[in-house]
Amino acid sequence: MSIACRFDHVHLRLDDYIAAADWFCDRLGARVVNRIDPPARPKVDLDLGGVKLTLSPLAARGAVGGPGPIDHLAFVVADVKAAAEELVGKGTVIVEPVTMARPGVWTVFIEGPERIKIELLQRM
Repeated sequence: MSIACRFDHVHLRLDDYIAAADWFCDRLGARVVNRIDPPARPKVDLDLGGVKLTLSPLAARGAVGGPGPIDHLAFVVADVKAAAEELVGKGTVIVEPVTMARPGVWTVFIEGPERIKIELLQRM
């Protein structure tokens, strides 16, 4: 069996994610679609010509996904639990188990090649 998925978003972690969001809006015409300020998990979600970008503060060093600007890639799947089971059967490392991220959205994070963090998500 093969997991069917489609691209959802790229999550970037940056020193000044607010200034970066302003830059994408001012220079490339992105539009802010959501913003969550501290102390919650701060982030800004942008729509850049139909591409979703999530911007947030830098991650801790050594984490899967690393301290660099790209935190993870995200793909939508039909059944996140079945996808996770299939991937574990193929030897894939689960970084964060299947969890309800928010009402109606289930996620799992896996480790890809060279420690790339990949999110698979299912919207109910």
